[in-house]
Amino acid sequence: MKLHLVYRSTGKENRKARPPFYSKKLALFSFLRAAESLPQRAEIIFLNDAPIPESIESVMVSFGEVINIVGLTLVRSYRTAIGLPKARHWNDGDLVYFSEDDYLYAPDAFVSLIAAARQMPRPSYFGLYAARDGRDPNGDLIPPGAVRVVERQGKSIAAAGHEWKPAMGTTSTFGVQLRALRKDFWLHHFAPLNGGAWDHVISIAYKGHHPFHWKEIIEPFRRSDAHWAWAAKLAGLRAMLNLGALTRLRWHPLMAPTRCLATHMESKYMAAGVDWKAVADETQQWAAQKGLAGPKANT
Repeated sequence: MKLHLVYRSTGKENRKARPPFYSKKLALFSFLRAAESLPQRAEIIFLNDAPIPESIESVMVSFGEVINIVGLTLVRSYRTAIGLPKARHWNDGDLVYFSEDDYLYAPDAFVSLIAAARQMPRPSYFGLYAARDGRDPNGDLIPPGAVRVVERQGKSIAAAGHEWKPAMGTTSTFGVQLRALRKDFWLHHFAPLNGGAWDHVISIAYKGHHPFHWKEIIEPFRRSDAHWAWAAKLAGLRAMLNLGALTRLRWHPLMAPTRCLATHMESKYMAAGVDWKAVADETQQWAAQKGLAGPKANT
């Protein structure tokens, strides 16, 4: 099983509240540190919404293939990334991991990921940062009613020192075996057009559950300022996603470690149970030993 790592990056920043140690360089270095721990070298592709800072791109060039596309929006970036396995003719038995550029990784994250994938009896998805047991990754309880799907029953597995169990949902940073991705390609292609939490929609649908309450399908028509053509398009999209999920005969499970092996670096959503400040400090030390620029600044 070959592992492909696709890192989606942009030079833009947003106004999300970040932990004090956050930077784009830190995210990149933690990703590369986790990749270095693999017993066999993974293919690494950096898909950039260009331009990005030269100090970041120069590091990318040293570790993998760099694809720069000017004006690559969030949705176009995602669609381009999920299209790479087909464009590159990767094998069905391979594993691909898609990463955004504001995550911090434990050093053994990818080692445990590929060990878990090798044990799954059916094509599966994997979330290093995922909701489990009715809780968000940061430990907060998910409000009743916001949980639209019960986790599929499945056996836990032990992989490289971590326990993995069925999960409820994850973000657009995830791993997947290519047999599953190819069967679900329609879902990944169309779901982002819904807007909002489309990563949540995807997580629910590939497990064979409808991602929308049926009343939500007609909800666009109830908006006083909605144009009928826009409402019809959105309602049709949601109906298609529901029907596509419910009529699928082979759902795909989502597995996640019981303690997150990555975290989104947004202050209120940091994964619980890990000293991420220590991980950040260790990552900076690793970068210094490699002779890379310090990760405290993005430029």
